[in-house]
Amino acid sequence: MTVFLLIFAGVLTAMFWLLISLDMLELVLSRGQSALTFLWLSLMVLPRSMPPILSVAVFLGVLYVLHRLQSDGELPVIWAAGVGQFRLLLAPAALAALVILVIYAINLWAMPAGYRAFKDRIYEIRGEHATALLKEGQFSTPVPGLTTFIGEAPPGGDLKMIFAHDNRNAAAPTTYIAERGLLRSTDAGPRLIMENGNLQWIDPASGALNRIKFDQYSLDLSGFISTRSDKSREFSERYLHELFWPDLSRSWDARNVTKLAAEGHSRLATPLYALSFALIAFAAVACGPYSRRRPIGRMVGAACLTLGLVAVSVGLVTLTAELPSLFALQYAVPVSASGLTLYLIHRDNSGRRGPLLPAGLLDRLRRHLPRGRAR
Repeated sequence: MTVFLLIFAGVLTAMFWLLISLDMLELVLSRGQSALTFLWLSLMVLPRSMPPILSVAVFLGVLYVLHRLQSDGELPVIWAAGVGQFRLLLAPAALAALVILVIYAINLWAMPAGYRAFKDRIYEIRGEHATALLKEGQFSTPVPGLTTFIGEAPPGGDLKMIFAHDNRNAAAPTTYIAERGLLRSTDAGPRLIMENGNLQWIDPASGALNRIKFDQYSLDLSGFISTRSDKSREFSERYLHELFWPDLSRSWDARNVTKLAAEGHSRLATPLYALSFALIAFAAVACGPYSRRRPIGRMVGAACLTLGLVAVSVGLVTLTAELPSLFALQYAVPVSASGLTLYLIHRDNSGRRGPLLPAGLLDRLRRHLPRGRAR
């Protein structure tokens, strides 16, 4: 089952990667980043999608293996050998337990660490004014409000034939033309230092063109470049303690306390769905009267139920963010689904399978149970 779990997880991960890669590819190409940066960003964002992918992969892996056993006629042989439902269920349950541990590791550490590194790198790329501005021989708009043209951008860093149009103030746009310049990062923010040039603007009152020559002029680019410190950490970037105990001195955290708590409870509750999905897949194939025909109807119903639980888990995050008193529902749904499925498996008395619990264990339980009087 583990092999097929990895196969299905790999297929689903590849599909998700194709979806997210299109957005990142445009950003990376527009900023002149390398293919290695694109690959690194893709790996950092993948942990965010792995919990639902692994849970669904457990369902598909268990369903596929049991279906193969049934279609090949091996399930009747297993039951005829005295293997009961309990022993048959051990492998899917053990696989689900392993996946639950992996998902907890992803939810509590890998996802916030990876997504935090991803967002930090995105802000670095957007803030790397050197790569954004150094588009030699063409006009470019690296950020809204600024248009640039660099005639020459040699490897040494000296820029030649600089044109910059600053439209931050739409009522009085300014144009800078310089023979050469340099890009520098200072404590006050990024600066474009231009030499031997002039700046031009139109007087709004008279409509006349004004021009001033300069030997050196520093253009402040900090208004165009957003820094990571100006932004609050998103939900996926926060560790568990930052979700349950946010810094209430920050206005954004104080306004979103319930949403942060809902995300925290989701991190703890969603791994439990892996066991529910494994049990549902087991019940769809190994329960009910045996037939050599493929149980397509039960398998389709199990798949629909699994997708429904995935949708419910997503909806509960939004619901509990608005109604904090319903946080327990995030845990109750997967636990109830697992309990109900176990009960249905235990009640399966088709005559071809043993009970869910071993016979010896049932006998020991009966000996210790109090006997009631006959009336």
